[in-house]
Amino acid sequence: MLGATLSLTDTVVAWLNVALVTASIIVNWSAFYKGIPGLRMVHAAIAVLSTFYVLGYIWLLSFVHDVATWSSAMRGLSILAWFIVWIAPALQSIKIWRSMRTAVLREVSEACER
Repeated sequence: MLGATLSLTDTVVAWLNVALVTASIIVNWSAFYKGIPGLRMVHAAIAVLSTFYVLGYIWLLSFVHDVATWSSAMRGLSILAWFIVWIAPALQSIKIWRSMRTAVLREVSEACER
């Protein structure tokens, strides 16, 4: 028997997570190379975290026979996700905005002095 014994709903949800997390990897690596330079490391971190998530779901669907074991292992990853996905992008966005605002105000001030 492959993987945990999941209900049909749980299996569908797990596969949807695999699909969406795979999309996250693709989009965030693309943003790392083509996006705002100040957010590149955030996108890289999200892509790496997403890779661990997709591996975790494949582990669940293929090898884990006890969902509680899988849940316990993935719980630590979810702690990282709070910072990497929901906090770090906002902090970096604030930092970039402050830098842009300072640069614009400096340019305006210099232009007014001329």
